Amino acid sequence: TTEIYTLSLHDALPISRKEMEKALQDSEQRAHALINAIPDLMFRMNRHGVYTDYKAANENLLYQADSILGKNNRDITPGWFADLVQEKINKALSTRELQEFEYQLNLETLGLREYEARMVPSGSDEVIAIVRDITDRKTTERALAEAEANARAIMEATSDILILLDESGKILDNNEAHASRYGHSKTEMVGKSVFEILPYDLARSRKKLIDKVTTSGLPENVEEFRNGRWTESTVYPVIGDDGNVSKVAVFGKDITDRKNNEIQIRRITSELEQLNAQKDKFFSIIAHDLQSPFNAIMGFSELLAESIHEKDYPNAGNYAEIILQSSERAMALLINLLEWSRSQTGRMEYNPVLFDFRPFVEDVVLTQADAARQKQITLIVNIPDELKVSADRQMIGSVLRNLLSNAIKFSYPDSKVYLNAKRDRKEFLISVSDEGVGIQETDLKKLFQLGEAFTSRGTHNEKGSGLGLVLCKEFVERNKGRLWAESIEGKGSTFYFTLPEVI
Repeated sequence: TTEIYTLSLHDALPISRKEMEKALQDSEQRAHALINAIPDLMFRMNRHGVYTDYKAANENLLYQADSILGKNNRDITPGWFADLVQEKINKALSTRELQEFEYQLNLETLGLREYEARMVPSGSDEVIAIVRDITDRKTTERALAEAEANARAIMEATSDILILLDESGKILDNNEAHASRYGHSKTEMVGKSVFEILPYDLARSRKKLIDKVTTSGLPENVEEFRNGRWTESTVYPVIGDDGNVSKVAVFGKDITDRKNNEIQIRRITSELEQLNAQKDKFFSIIAHDLQSPFNAIMGFSELLAESIHEKDYPNAGNYAEIILQSSERAMALLINLLEWSRSQTGRMEYNPVLFDFRPFVEDVVLTQADAARQKQITLIVNIPDELKVSADRQMIGSVLRNLLSNAIKFSYPDSKVYLNAKRDRKEFLISVSDEGVGIQETDLKKLFQLGEAFTSRGTHNEKGSGLGLVLCKEFVERNKGRLWAESIEGKGSTFYFTLPEVI
């Protein structure tokens, strides 16, 4: 019996042939057990494509081993597949390197299946291949790829900002809408930290927000104004398979237009509330001012009737004079009220025409001549004959009547009222001045405000409503001009308004 000796560090122990055969048999059994445990299809071929060994799991056992062993692959598979396998055999044997490839086969019993093959050289003339069915994996990969493509299409189709960040603030993904805000492409932004693309203070606040969301696991909303734009963002936690939050998704929307609309709505609402309050106050003033002259008319009419009945004609004359003044005051107020109402409801159209200004002013002065004569007030017109203006005659006539009436009302007897007009730069400047009681500086601001109950008695105890000046301001502005006043208490007032130059 031949004995084989192996040397160890201490001594040599003899191993018999029988023991070696037993060890080899055990090794082969273990190898077969491992091979049988592998669910993949395995086969061995020689360099010509002839099967020398074959093994398949039950569900993939397309052939019985004894039906293909010794046969050429070209005789039992499609020609294109046989060519592919032969190509890989040749390459594996020539390069002595692993060959990996994927393919599809349309099988009668299983339908279209996808496989992954790994082929290695075995000796100098054979190869061993392991084939795995990857149909399910490929189907899943395609579904994931499609879902990812759909998600990407949605991300890029929106103008909203979409960002995925890790807990350190590094951008893992984003869309072009986000990248374009910084003048970069999407790929250039990926991998950058918020500290690389934002000012430090802003980046730090972003990091605090990320920390808050990753810690609490709850979304956070934030609004900010930056670079002239408003953005509304929601930061959502991204929960991983382990239940922890290590990423956040940010959805940002430009809400500048909405913010501007909200500001506009608040402004308009405030203006409407103020206007309504002014109108309420204004109508209460009008009601009071109309009540006063009509009470006088009614009361003195009764006294007038009694005086006539008793033939007390001197008192009757006085009562008639008071009734006339009250009636004139009520009529003036009603005319102004009518004109103001028409202007507010759009029924008074703006019709500018070119006309000679001096004759027009002289006609207006005649309407106020009687009132001036009663107080011995001299009306002085200082307007060039050649002056022409382009304006709405009806509106400017109302302005001049109101300003002249006020000037006469608040002028002392035997004084003068001046009506001047001249070219001033690129506009015409018209003024009405008196030498009357004047106006306190604190009251000047109230003159042209609707609803301000600022009125004062004239030098003969005349009373106005304040509506005339409000109407004047509106009519002047409709004619593209400006209206203002200057006054010194006790010395008189001057009211100015402008009209644009005729071109």
